[in-house]
Amino acid sequence: DDDASLRAGSDAPANLTLAAAVAARPIPGCRVAFGGQIMAATRIVKVSTVADAAFACPNGDAEPDALPQADRAALGAQLDALEQSLSSRSVLAYTPAPAPAGAHAAVLEATVEALGGALAGIHLMGFGGGNMPNAALLEPVLAKAQTQGVLLAAGTQVGAGPVSSAYASGCWLADAGAWPTGTRTPAAVQTKLALVAALGRHHGWGRTEMRHAFDGAFAAEA
Repeated sequence: DDDASLRAGSDAPANLTLAAAVAARPIPGCRVAFGGQIMAATRIVKVSTVADAAFACPNGDAEPDALPQADRAALGAQLDALEQSLSSRSVLAYTPAPAPAGAHAAVLEATVEALGGALAGIHLMGFGGGNMPNAALLEPVLAKAQTQGVLLAAGTQVGAGPVSSAYASGCWLADAGAWPTGTRTPAAVQTKLALVAALGRHHGWGRTEMRHAFDGAFAAEA
């Protein structure tokens, strides 16, 4: 509320108390304390707009590796160097829908063209295990995007389960250069695409190095 007061029955005090208790423990990684649960931030999704247990990990929680010893000053300098790229380039989430296929491809093409160098990546959120119909229309658009340095990742709109290449309508994405996202949440995929693109620019990485960084786990990433 505007006066910064808490409404009766608010769950904020309990969540804050739990968060403080968790912060005092030597637990690596980024955690969310909510509704009496402690979950890995890279694995959660919001599953309800009203329930007390509003967040869950549909693909299971995970314990990240312990944080390695690192030079804090060097890490800070790298973050400063990445800030411009992270703040000026975006990741587009593309979801097919039951509509004229040509219209969807045209919208995607126009978006890629309009964003130009401000587009870091495209998260292709397919049906089911990652099915993306209308390959013939989308492939040229994605190929053009890649010539502009845009990264592609193949994911799913479904809340749980991994991406699969078992169906013909989805397996073409790998040949088109889209990286599989495994069981990452959409938010985690889009965040990592943006970060990998920024790291690639900073370090002068090629696509192979960026793919390796995307597939691997960063420090404390579940």
